[in-house]
Amino acid sequence: MAGIGIERNPGVTLLWVTKGYRVMNEPDGVLFRIGEPERVQFFREGRLATRAEVDHSIATGIDNLDRLAQREGAKAVNELEKCKQRFSALLDQLLPAQAAALKGRRENA
Repeated sequence: MAGIGIERNPGVTLLWVTKGYRVMNEPDGVLFRIGEPERVQFFREGRLATRAEVDHSIATGIDNLDRLAQREGAKAVNELEKCKQRFSALLDQLLPAQAAALKGRRENA
């Protein structure tokens, strides 16, 4: 398997529908760079997930990605930060009901 698997149950599943992707052949397997989403849906226990459930899933797992990026160096940390900002903006757009509350918590952290 290419890449690094994180063994945890995030509690929420993201269905990301896109029209484009790129296959990247790596020495230890294949990775996919997925395109911008046409549609996304978050699920938990067979139903649509709430924003609070999505936020909890991210909050309880992001440290794993932060540690991996730190091990790889400054370039990886910077790239991860860009990805986190893009995903946060996407969440605020898709699940805006609780976006203001989350933004306030981020600013006070």
